[in-house]
Amino acid sequence: MKTVSDNPLPNVPSAEDTSDDLLSKVLPSLNNGRPIYVVTHERPDGDAIGSQTALTRYLRNLRLPAFALCADDKISEPLRSFLDNVPQCSLSEFTPNSHRVAVDAGEPSRVAEALRGCPFKLVIDHHPETESGKTFGTYRLIQSHQSSACEVLTDLLEAHGYTFDDPFINDALYLGLISDTGNFCNTNTHAETFRHAERLTRAGVRPNTMVQRLYKSQTLQQWRLYEIFLNRVRLYADGAIVLSTLTEADYEATHTNRTDTEGLVNRLLSLKTAKIAAFIEQTAALVKVSMRSVDTTFPVNTVARQWNGGGHICAAGFKCKPDTFSEEVLVGQLREIV
Repeated sequence: MKTVSDNPLPNVPSAEDTSDDLLSKVLPSLNNGRPIYVVTHERPDGDAIGSQTALTRYLRNLRLPAFALCADDKISEPLRSFLDNVPQCSLSEFTPNSHRVAVDAGEPSRVAEALRGCPFKLVIDHHPETESGKTFGTYRLIQSHQSSACEVLTDLLEAHGYTFDDPFINDALYLGLISDTGNFCNTNTHAETFRHAERLTRAGVRPNTMVQRLYKSQTLQQWRLYEIFLNRVRLYADGAIVLSTLTEADYEATHTNRTDTEGLVNRLLSLKTAKIAAFIEQTAALVKVSMRSVDTTFPVNTVARQWNGGGHICAAGFKCKPDTFSEEVLVGQLREIV
């Protein structure tokens, strides 16, 4: 296996540091007529859809038979509007006689279960590398010092000679930047992030239009769901820990679905006393917990790892069976780091 910049850098790189032209090494092995499936993680967010769309379209522009493999049919309408700019296929159409590339998914457990045993030619991610992920992908580009997979991909495409002349690629890359940085408000925002944003806006991306597409298209039903979410808020440690919960019944009552929860956990951090926020999503088969913290003083990924999850220092999560989850235990673990 060939590895490129596997380990996080101790400092944010300078503007002169760029990714090697890894695509020139990988693309010859993909150019044999077999379909290329660009895959991302389950329950894709803005960075997942942005990187999947941008890379699929870039490969198509090179006359390669690339497709966005959609393993999850429940994608919010704002994100779907980006993905609609590339050819797609579902898991039912997937053929093993193909090439696979993963974006924003650095280990097998992040992709759909049906794909976890398949070999991947290239893996692009920005999440901290785990032991289980080190053998995932013939080529791996893991840059955990960067804000998003789209930031990693922007460097990768530019190193390959991309001149930022495709507005659909540019919008998709910008989508990942603003999604994973909370519109440049999260702790993973740094000088390089703004350099990438500047490069994309100079190429024609309109930040106001992107914000309209992502954040100003909510429905009354989504507001009703948000009302339930706020009414379920619980405070611990004098308000430093903020939790809320949604269930399947809440989606049914408001005629919404799980794609309508994007960004809810971040809203909990807007409480003045909040240091750590956790969104607990409960279904009959699974409990999914997303955690955020205001800065690296509160490493929520250490708690996620205790539940066999992971993520960034300030943005992490885990999944578990309902009979193994205890909010009391989770709160106790969060108290230890607050």
